Amino acid sequence: MRILGPATLALVFAGSLGPTAARAASTSVVIVTPHGGDVVPPRFDVAITYGDVFYGDTDDTGDAPADTVELWVDGKLRDECSPCMSPDEAVFEVELMPGEHKLEAVTRYLSAAEFSDPVTITVEQENETGGCACNTANRRPDGLLWLGILCLSLRRRRASSQPSPSSSSPDIPNR
Repeated sequence: MRILGPATLALVFAGSLGPTAARAASTSVVIVTPHGGDVVPPRFDVAITYGDVFYGDTDDTGDAPADTVELWVDGKLRDECSPCMSPDEAVFEVELMPGEHKLEAVTRYLSAAEFSDPVTITVEQENETGGCACNTANRRPDGLLWLGILCLSLRRRRASSQPSPSSSSPDIPNR
């Protein structure tokens, strides 16, 4: 005699766990931009949306507004806001070295925390070509030496072509 099927038994078991089972399937914190696999410039914004944090202790369980939002990059805390400017969105300006990086967001309320799914991005190498010559390297370091020699030779030539102040000029009458 069969009383409960496997699907019915699973529903009864999930219902007995209370709100925790229903919350496990959804994530209240999400990295909106950049998306996984995106190639971004070295300086970019990370936009995070978040909801309430599920907490539970011996006396009470429930949802509470997040009091801290954190951005983790490659397993290290990069930035946080507490409290954030918007009650359901946080934007962090990030500057990273070129290469692949893993972003994660965390919302916290007291000792409870909820984690976003990790997002892997690639930071592109800065393009050094453009109208600015500020990042170019001098390939020939002797250029400054040649400029100095040119300035000295022009100064000597000009000094030898002017009359010296001690000689008397025939155009100026002596008094």
